[in-house]
Amino acid sequence: MAPENHGGMVQKALADIPQINNDLETLINFINDHPDINQQQPSAIPSANDMMDQIDTAMPDADPDMNIALSAMKRGLQDMQKTPALDDDTMRSDIIKDINVVVNELISGVQAMKKHLAAVAANLPEAPEPAAAVAPPKVDSKALSGNQLKALVLVEGDEGVGTGFIVKLHDQFFVMTNQHVLSGNKKFTVTGMDGTHYPTNGALFGAVGYDVAMLKIPAELAVYYLEVMDDPQTNAQADEAVTVPGNSLGAKVPLQINGKLLGVGPELVEVNAKFVSGNSGSPIIYRPTGKVIGIATYTLTYQLEDTKKTDNVTTTRWFGYRIDNIKRWEALDWARFSAEGIKVRAVEDMSDLLIALLEGQKLPDVNVDKTLIDGAISTYQSDKALAQRHNSPTEYVEAIQRLNNNLHSIGDNNLKQLTGIPLYSYHANKLKEQLELRKEIDKAFLDINRLASSVNANL
Repeated sequence: MAPENHGGMVQKALADIPQINNDLETLINFINDHPDINQQQPSAIPSANDMMDQIDTAMPDADPDMNIALSAMKRGLQDMQKTPALDDDTMRSDIIKDINVVVNELISGVQAMKKHLAAVAANLPEAPEPAAAVAPPKVDSKALSGNQLKALVLVEGDEGVGTGFIVKLHDQFFVMTNQHVLSGNKKFTVTGMDGTHYPTNGALFGAVGYDVAMLKIPAELAVYYLEVMDDPQTNAQADEAVTVPGNSLGAKVPLQINGKLLGVGPELVEVNAKFVSGNSGSPIIYRPTGKVIGIATYTLTYQLEDTKKTDNVTTTRWFGYRIDNIKRWEALDWARFSAEGIKVRAVEDMSDLLIALLEGQKLPDVNVDKTLIDGAISTYQSDKALAQRHNSPTEYVEAIQRLNNNLHSIGDNNLKQLTGIPLYSYHANKLKEQLELRKEIDKAFLDINRLASSVNANL
């Protein structure tokens, strides 16, 4: 009767034997190749002797397949007995332990076989074998556990909403989110999925060079938390599943967005999990380990020209910042961070207004005082009406130039509120981006004025 009819432990033992035999051969060859490793006589290994006695006892009753395996084990043990003892017996000891496990599993199989054969001979029912351990149910790879979801929080400010999650770093607990989720708000709240309200007066930190913030919370409130993966470039593989759970579209429901890891860079991870507005600050969870490999931060959408010239194709990419390699954190004073953020937001909103005016688009609904913009437009409309009454193209061109000059001046004054002010790293980077954008806007105004001057010269 084949040994595999007597349970998985015998199958495991037989599967382990080739590796253990290789280990034995490696050890024996090493000793034979180094005869001068020491001059000790062969040492007695009591555990090996005991195992050989067990093997001798079991072999007469073993199935032929088992008998071969047991014989191979005995020969390996005898060869070990013939070799000199090593100064450091660690390797020998480890092999003995492995062999002991396999021998016990094989002998258990022999004993089970003896009972079976005796029952068959006596025409008696076989004694039931112990119930095999029930394998745990497979977890749906598309569903996070309840405890993982309980580590999520909603981050809500007076100017927007986002997501956060609780992590343990350096034996302390933090709510982690994006700095842009917090920036521009006068106040914010952090609420767990179970309704827990987390205090927002704890120590607040911003990652230097990264759009990542973390708020310290009391340990007693961190019942559930996520772990951050160390070095995802080494420990995570492309094409493996990821999930981005969070406050999608600000609905206050932890929607789980699934996808795959596309790649890991020095600062960013890219996925194809299609997270949306409200997911800023969501953890990017690597499903094989359940650990966080990044924090969902932004998307890039752009047009790819169709080679057939029939249409343009829009493509979007999804990025998150890595957390494991953040080297510097700066302490953030909320009052200062909030005030800076409001001013930076005003600069961004003004840029959006100016771009809309340049492109002739409807003015966006932004949180900025548009009094000066409205005044400049009103003046232009009066100048334009006057030029039409006078039937004067020159006056019309001058009206356009005056509008452009007024808008340029408004934009410059808007920037001056941040000139010379020391800013936190995140806001300093945002201002730098805005300065580059304003250069492009100024150039557009200048081009329009030059065109208008050229037209005026030819009238």
